[in-house]
Amino acid sequence: MNSSVAFISAELKNQFESLKNGRFENKLLHKWITRAIKNLEDHPLSGIKISKKLWPSEYVKKYQITNLWKYDLPHAWRLLYTIETDEIMIMNIILEWFSHKEYELFKFLFTHPSHVFTREELFVTIWGNSDLGESRTVDVHIRRIRAKIGDNDQKYIKTVRGVGYTLRFENN
Repeated sequence: MNSSVAFISAELKNQFESLKNGRFENKLLHKWITRAIKNLEDHPLSGIKISKKLWPSEYVKKYQITNLWKYDLPHAWRLLYTIETDEIMIMNIILEWFSHKEYELFKFLFTHPSHVFTREELFVTIWGNSDLGESRTVDVHIRRIRAKIGDNDQKYIKTVRGVGYTLRFENN
């Protein structure tokens, strides 16, 4: 099956094209994406189908997508795409630095700076139920986020002993 591959917007296509003339890392990313596009033309289902509950709401609203896939590139880069009949639309090119739950947890703390949340509040908000499950699930995810953002000294994500966690900035 040969499908055509296109970018969802001219802006995204221009950003992709500009990689060719960038630094070594950008040229390498351009090469990986080009290789992925060729693979998707021959094998549209070669990516990983993303569960509907994980679709970004802006994609659904703006593009009325009915499916979403990711194609893994080297060094944690991903192509997000949707399949429309015989055309593949590349939605985005992202660096997937955090896992989905790490991202949701960090985003939640980031949008509520200086507010102290209990582990249970964070668990209910991010995992969607009140059964705390493993009592250290939130702790493990916080530890992973800290490692990825270089926050071993708790400069940004602070543990409030006996309560939970808060995100703070320099001036908080």
